[in-house]
Amino acid sequence: MNEKNKLDIEGLHAQLEKWHGSHICIKKDELRDVDEIRMELNSISYDKNTRKLDNYQSLYTLHLNGTGSIQTDRKEQPLPDAVYDIPLEDTASYKMNGSALQLHTTRGTYEIRPDGDPNMTQSG
Repeated sequence: MNEKNKLDIEGLHAQLEKWHGSHICIKKDELRDVDEIRMELNSISYDKNTRKLDNYQSLYTLHLNGTGSIQTDRKEQPLPDAVYDIPLEDTASYKMNGSALQLHTTRGTYEIRPDGDPNMTQSG
């Protein structure tokens, strides 16, 4: 990973704050499941799971709050509960790649961009 573009959790938060009130697009590639989420980012919050029961549950969760929709391989539907959750762990890495914010976890990769950005990475 290019150290120049690498972010810590504070850098991740700062970048998300820049997009507060804007429309964003999130591409999730997790456990061979690819979804695309489009939402208006109204706020950002975090949670710590103190009652973690198994290895699938992450210790921390990033909550992207706002209204939007999720496109799965089956159909497009409204985003449930007006929030999109991204599980975070101590080993997660964050970086900027052009206008995209990339999050890499042991479960998958998330790419967040301003909606309408023509450089959204194609899934492959």
